[in-house]
Amino acid sequence: MAKYNYNWNTLESGYLDEEGNFKLELIEDEADKLGMLFANGGINRSQRYEKLSSSQLRKFYNEVKALDAQITEENFSESLPFILMLKAKANYAYRGGGRNKKIPESFKDFIIKNVEIVSKERNYQSFDNFTTFFETVVGYFYGHGGEGNR
Repeated sequence: MAKYNYNWNTLESGYLDEEGNFKLELIEDEADKLGMLFANGGINRSQRYEKLSSSQLRKFYNEVKALDAQITEENFSESLPFILMLKAKANYAYRGGGRNKKIPESFKDFIIKNVEIVSKERNYQSFDNFTTFFETVVGYFYGHGGEGNR
């Protein structure tokens, strides 16, 4: 069980609502909670777990944006392995939670959960939605003071 308090159930059904629209609660609420969790180590003042460094956030975000610049609807299927590799990279950065880890467990789980959604849905739109969601989390991360995290 995770050592932090975040409920991943909101993401279980993907990024879209029943009408096929992006779930606004992901942008308005969940991205804010995740940005706070990564920046401050908790989603409320009483929680203090591990913070995510701004350089590690930027490293993963830049990789997703680089993939986004290369992937289209036409080449999505052959590009899917590069998206799936993000899970391995997150696990490597976490390094089993030992002293040499570069990212907290919460961020590893964020990457894995989102890549699993893209893998399950297997379409370009899902990857594009992940990119949008990640971009919003990055904004909230910096809004909650994460730029000073080392």
